[in-house]
Amino acid sequence: MATCTKCGEELDAKARFCLACGTPVGEGPGNSGAPDPFKTVVKDCPAYGVVNLEQLPEGHLIDDRYEVKEKLGQGGFGAVYRVFDRKMKCEKALKVLPEAVASDREAMESIGNEAATMARLNHSNIVRIFEFQDEGPIKYIDMECVEGLSLTEVKLNTPEIKLREEDAVRFAKAIAEGLAYAHAQGVIHKDIKPQNILIAKDGTPKITDFGISETVKSSMSRIANSSSSGTLVYMSPEQINGRSVGREADIYSFGALLYELLSGHPPFYKGSIEYQILNNPPESLDGVSNALNFLVLRCLEKEYADRFRSFDEVKDALDGKDVPRAGQAKVPAKVDEPKRKKTVWLAVAVVIVLAVVAGVYGLVGPDNPQPGVQATAEPAFAETTVPVAHPSRPPKDLLAGMPSLKRMDRQIEETRETLTRLESSIGGMKERLDTGAVKKGDSLEAMLGLIQEKKEVSEALVQLELRKRDEVAHRKEEQRLRKYTLLKKDVEVYQGLIATEEGRDLKETAWRRLVGNHPEDAEGVGLYDTEALLNGGRLTVSTKPEGATVRILNIEPAYAPGMKLAPGRYEVEVAHEGYVEARKTVALARGEAKEVAMALKRMPTVTIKTIPADARVVIKGIPETYSPGMVLPPGAYDVVASARHHVSRKLVIRLAAGETKYEKVALVPSGRLTIDTSPAGASVVLIGIKEAYRPGLQLAPGEYRLLVKAKGYYSKEALVKVVAGKTTSVAMSLQNKKMTNSLGMEFVYIKPGTFLMGSPLGESGRSNDETQHRVTLSTGYYLQATEVTQGQWKAVMGSNPSRFKNCGDECPVEKVSWEDAQEFIRKLNAREGGNRYRLPTEAEWEYGCRGGSDAPYANGMRLLSPGWYDDNSGSKTHPVAQKDPNAWGLYDMPGNVYEWCQDWYGSYPTGHVTDPVGPSSGSNRVIRGGSWGDYARNCRSANRRSCSPSYRSHGLGFRVARTS
Repeated sequence: MATCTKCGEELDAKARFCLACGTPVGEGPGNSGAPDPFKTVVKDCPAYGVVNLEQLPEGHLIDDRYEVKEKLGQGGFGAVYRVFDRKMKCEKALKVLPEAVASDREAMESIGNEAATMARLNHSNIVRIFEFQDEGPIKYIDMECVEGLSLTEVKLNTPEIKLREEDAVRFAKAIAEGLAYAHAQGVIHKDIKPQNILIAKDGTPKITDFGISETVKSSMSRIANSSSSGTLVYMSPEQINGRSVGREADIYSFGALLYELLSGHPPFYKGSIEYQILNNPPESLDGVSNALNFLVLRCLEKEYADRFRSFDEVKDALDGKDVPRAGQAKVPAKVDEPKRKKTVWLAVAVVIVLAVVAGVYGLVGPDNPQPGVQATAEPAFAETTVPVAHPSRPPKDLLAGMPSLKRMDRQIEETRETLTRLESSIGGMKERLDTGAVKKGDSLEAMLGLIQEKKEVSEALVQLELRKRDEVAHRKEEQRLRKYTLLKKDVEVYQGLIATEEGRDLKETAWRRLVGNHPEDAEGVGLYDTEALLNGGRLTVSTKPEGATVRILNIEPAYAPGMKLAPGRYEVEVAHEGYVEARKTVALARGEAKEVAMALKRMPTVTIKTIPADARVVIKGIPETYSPGMVLPPGAYDVVASARHHVSRKLVIRLAAGETKYEKVALVPSGRLTIDTSPAGASVVLIGIKEAYRPGLQLAPGEYRLLVKAKGYYSKEALVKVVAGKTTSVAMSLQNKKMTNSLGMEFVYIKPGTFLMGSPLGESGRSNDETQHRVTLSTGYYLQATEVTQGQWKAVMGSNPSRFKNCGDECPVEKVSWEDAQEFIRKLNAREGGNRYRLPTEAEWEYGCRGGSDAPYANGMRLLSPGWYDDNSGSKTHPVAQKDPNAWGLYDMPGNVYEWCQDWYGSYPTGHVTDPVGPSSGSNRVIRGGSWGDYARNCRSANRRSCSPSYRSHGLGFRVARTS
């Protein structure tokens, strides 16, 4: 049998759509030039053009109102999308109907009616429907969007793939509430299953797809020549038999759903599912309480009359209440004597019912009165007749005492006649009460009595028919057992005979006599195969195409239609030239007559159309050269298409049996990329591309991330766009990590960045003016690697103001005021040309001092090797760059001498600031870093001090910043 290429569901031979997922079925091989069967085309719609309804892209706008956010699911009903309703300013779910349904006028009218009915349902456990749109190019249903998981997903997310009993009962109660409400409104679901139960984020179950799903599938079934609706493993026996279904079918599906939640699988899910649903009782649930086991199995009764009669009864049972079966009605209270009347026709009806029950069960009579009913010499009658309590099915040991089938038929006919008379009486009294033409004895109480009596007679009729069915089955089984016993005895005689030395020579004759005595059982049995003769089943394999060769691989005899085989598993192989060989394992049970249909599919073909047309196509893993319409075995193939001055393209083509694959491959013209670097010769890397960069490199059109790097420079990344058929040129200049001016002053480049300036509460040595705040420096700058030395000062100023002159030219210059530093910078700018040199701002100084650290000191929690302070300086300055630098290569930021900053001293700003320069005026300028005579805490990165711009000290110097 054909299967859906998307979900694997078996398909009818004439089906055009898969009923399980809605995927269109291809027209078969040889359909050259046919449109893609998997693309839904909205016809006659110039505004939309060609739209794939199953794959609407994010952002797609439907009816200028609903903006598609994402696809939530796909099924036989079409696709469901989460959308934003621009009109109502909220999120909703949109069920987009497939075109096959949208073009079916009967289906659309039915869906409209169903949607109108559903729009009136307003219950917390039912998904709301707001609108049905049957005009315009896209037909859809506007409904409530439930954020959460389906009940199937909830089950799959549990460790044991099943729910705890308390969780299952909690969900079951809410689902029963919703279905009881729907049934009260006259709405039957007909497709209850875990996939149709959505669990919202707050844990509330919500039932979806009332009626509409069944209408859509009904439309599909007219195309696919199938009449069943619902999902097989949850369908009731009456649904499978194609009978009209009512609320009892929903109760069966509810039981199958609850069974799956508690066990991890439906009651019947392997093998011949339809046969099991119709004939086999479900197994009891392991690890589940007896009460819940009884509830689930009662929902799954084969006969609808044996189930709960409503979801109100289901709710009562879930709450632990006793819900009697049909025919087990409680005996009502004794009827008041004044209300009794002698009505002859009612007496006859009651006598017939009592006679029927007494005749069938032998339980009611003068010597065995009805429990709870006092026997009287003459029956008393009233406007409300006392109903008869009928027992449930008798135990099997009573079957031997059943009356003849003719007598049972007579009793059934009499009960039906009684029921007909009661219905006529009820109809007559109703008409008289409606018109006011009442007769003697007509009353509401009398009407209620007739209705109750009709119910009892109806239930008695059901019980009689069940008993007859059991009796017929019992007699058929007895006949089969008698026949089997005779055959078994003859087989034993045959086996005993040929086991003797004298009987071996009679084996052929004995076999002929054995099969001659049992010709029906022996038809199709292999020679001397007593196991097949006695217990075998019959196997018939039908093939498509007809005439295919059938082999049973694990037996020697050649296959023949209807051959009889011993019980077991058989490997059946079907082959035909030009088709894909098929195999199937067939389990044959004792006495079973099994028909197996095996449809072969043609070998698939593939045609690949390329742009440009002369592109070369290579299919890897096959020796043949590709040619259009090439025949290949089913499977996945790696294909490479290439052409000069185009980007090669790799793709995987999957060929299914019977498929004619047309694949279009458009190659994109390549572009070229050239990078000019400064400094010349810098290394260029294309991130994520294996091919090494070279000037004029051919690349597929698109965006590429570049990394340019050179020794002594900061690396730089950039995003470049390569255009098809064009050369893209990009200039990339790198920033030098260090630079040295004509005086030999070395500068380190500090990249832009964001840091926390100041100190956190609780930092040891902290002052109140160190309020922590976030600072962003948007522009990079150079900062002198060391403090300005005495030698550098003398080279610019011609003198040396330092107290520690004997320290040497490499020691920091000190005893310079802020004003002295400004004069030095003025002369340095004049000497070097331009106006790039300056004092650093306080933010630039602290950012450089920290070197990327948030700790109190650039090297951590304690000041050790980076600085000279009172514990290690010997009360004097030291040559610069003798201690370890920080992470950015700056020396002596903490200790040795304090350093002037450009800013006036003042309180820090609040919040996040960018490129701060301090107050616009003040009396003191900021100094930072501590000196050779300070405690370690004064050398912290956040420590602040201030002095008059004219102040000089032998512990105070400066370093220079330079604009990049």
